[in-house]
Amino acid sequence: MVISDPRNIMKTAMVASHPGGTVRIGDLLDKNCQTPIKNCYCLDTSIIPEPWGLPPTVTVVAMGKRLGKHLTTPKKKRVTKKKASQSNTRA
Repeated sequence: MVISDPRNIMKTAMVASHPGGTVRIGDLLDKNCQTPIKNCYCLDTSIIPEPWGLPPTVTVVAMGKRLGKHLTTPKKKRVTKKKASQSNTRA
């Protein structure tokens, strides 16, 4: 039977992290979180450019809602940068 020696027990501070930045928007993803592979999207904490030390839950949920809206909007109704700039010049 082995008995642990309490002098050999190591204590550390509790640490938690929210890693991110492995598949950043603008680097490997477009503004709609689409990868270079057509119809392949990425949406989790890896899209956030850098881990900021705060829980990213609200941001990921908001991005998920945005992506869901993008995916369910018919392509004809989607506003692109080109369409938006054309409508601004007409006004």
